[in-house]
Amino acid sequence: MANDAWREAFKDESNKHNFKDAGGSPTDKSTAAGLAAPVGHGRYENAPPETAWLDDSRRMRLTQPFGYVDKDNQSWPVPVGAIVDGASIPQILWSLIGGPLDGLYRQASIIHDYYCDVRTRPWQAVHRVFYEAMLCSGVFEPKAKIMYYAVYSFGPRWAVGSPALIEGIDAAGAPKSIPKSLPVQSFHAASFEAAARQIFTENLSIESIEKLANLQ
Repeated sequence: MANDAWREAFKDESNKHNFKDAGGSPTDKSTAAGLAAPVGHGRYENAPPETAWLDDSRRMRLTQPFGYVDKDNQSWPVPVGAIVDGASIPQILWSLIGGPLDGLYRQASIIHDYYCDVRTRPWQAVHRVFYEAMLCSGVFEPKAKIMYYAVYSFGPRWAVGSPALIEGIDAAGAPKSIPKSLPVQSFHAASFEAAARQIFTENLSIESIEKLANLQ
């Protein structure tokens, strides 16, 4: 149906980047690891990322440095040992896109996961770089826009600056300062589908997508 045309943006794409898993089989059967990035959407460094699956078969650890340099030449490095699981992509999308590390967007999801975890940069910038990195990976633009709407609307948010810090404990049990989490709106399927349809049919700009998300 015409009203569901936006869902076509979420069909599998044919050319997928490849992960080189340390000590394991590739996570993607495609051999197209060297796709050229579209002009104007930044570039990846040390791509494709080298990873090792953890024992839970859901999370991966980077075994080599990886990163992304955005269109403004700002670097977004991810260090060796960083653990990612795609959890920064709202689960509401998983039924549409498959697993959060399954598609062309997965290199972007490594950047997004890591910076959603460390929270050293504003949440708005972290979600925006996810969009830019998806385009760098060759994700179909309407799909990237709808995924951006989802992470902007339903993904994690946090405050930045010293007044926003709260005391916590790191993985080794040592004290650390953690940016305070901010509330995120609840997901409603009907409003999400309406927004996705509008983004797709009207080809909304990123600024318009953010305004749409802020109205929900």
